[in-house]
Amino acid sequence: MAFFHTYYFLIFKKKYFLFFMFFLTFILIVKYHLRYNENKYFMDFQKFEVTYATQGEKIDKIFYGLKWLTPFAYYAKSNEEVLLLKNTKDFINLNKDKNNIIFITDYLFFASITHSKIASPIKWYDSVIIPEKKNKYYNYYKSFFIDKLLKNKVSHIYTIGNYDSSYFSDFVVDKSCIRHQSINAILNVYDITRCNFI
Repeated sequence: MAFFHTYYFLIFKKKYFLFFMFFLTFILIVKYHLRYNENKYFMDFQKFEVTYATQGEKIDKIFYGLKWLTPFAYYAKSNEEVLLLKNTKDFINLNKDKNNIIFITDYLFFASITHSKIASPIKWYDSVIIPEKKNKYYNYYKSFFIDKLLKNKVSHIYTIGNYDSSYFSDFVVDKSCIRHQSINAILNVYDITRCNFI
């Protein structure tokens, strides 16, 4: 519309074009306001069924008033996911004072709801963020990650979700030093207190 208005006086010079464009703009504003602001119609949530949602406050009180539903493995089983997340939170709260921990997870709220000091050296763990071994930045990433572990005296790494020890086990001299404990379907705990890093 801005471009149309700029070139209107140079090219069109007919008032009915101007009125038509004002009318079209008004209709589009109303349509997209109703669609995206009022009805919350986002691309990620097109297929969501509210009937599958569970009360978010079952995980923690900070989610009061929110419905919990993720588009991943627990889409039709949100109640099961919520129970697993609550169980994970309770386990972390029971054990967090004993150990210095970090989280490797897509559930980025765990540091907040467990009041943990150390969340994670990086936000996302995927091939976009973590360089491959042949990448020239791999050694930089490795030294950065190890530095964070050593500075914060991390003794345990918690993976929450679809993660395993592969995100840090390559930095260890002898992988047998890593003690693994599976707590529930989404939580794994790796004790690295006996490990020496490369």
